[in-house]
Amino acid sequence: RPGVISIAEDEASGQGFHGEWDRGFGDLLIQQMVEGTDANRDVNALWNGINGNSFFRVAYSETHDLTGALNGPGNQRLPTRIQPADPDGYYARKRSMLATAVIMAMPATPMLFMGQEMLEEEQFADNNPLDWTHATTYSNVVNFYRDIIRLRRNLNGVSLGLTGPNVTSHVLRNDMPWKLLAFHRYGAGADDQVMVIMNFTSTAIPSYWIHTWPASGKWYANLNSDWTRYGSD
Repeated sequence: RPGVISIAEDEASGQGFHGEWDRGFGDLLIQQMVEGTDANRDVNALWNGINGNSFFRVAYSETHDLTGALNGPGNQRLPTRIQPADPDGYYARKRSMLATAVIMAMPATPMLFMGQEMLEEEQFADNNPLDWTHATTYSNVVNFYRDIIRLRRNLNGVSLGLTGPNVTSHVLRNDMPWKLLAFHRYGAGADDQVMVIMNFTSTAIPSYWIHTWPASGKWYANLNSDWTRYGSD
């Protein structure tokens, strides 16, 4: 099966695998998403983890290890880690979606775990099946995953840069009230310019002037996580 890729959880170097879980970045990303105080969220650390050009590393926010009941009661789905008392609440939904946006936008191989695309909040276990009613209840979250996957694969022909190996930062604000990151993805071919802009605070940033852009001309917003398509609130 020459078209199949093989991925190792760890220690893949020299053993012929096509990729390996980036456990360090996974732990970092989850730590930043679970952090409840904006001032304590470290955008510099996130950028240092994002900055790279290797599709050998596999980026994720959930895995069978991290969500599995077999590994202990502390292993929970990301929305439950973010907001244990209300895992389908606003911040749990939005921040878990932001984590997915990070892994879909960074130069790495993104990995999604079953159920996170419909906001599954229960532990992964052989006696605990996925709650498929979530696909209807949280159809707006499913829309988000569908759209961001299409962008990551450039299926609409507007996001070729997300398939390239390169990333350059344009805004890196780790100071309050900003906690803002903007980076450029490119390297897949002509007309592949993509800018990714992320707000890591719990409040809206109504305006911010980004002084430098990769190219002149008209730019289009192809995904905005605040669109009502992804949640009425």
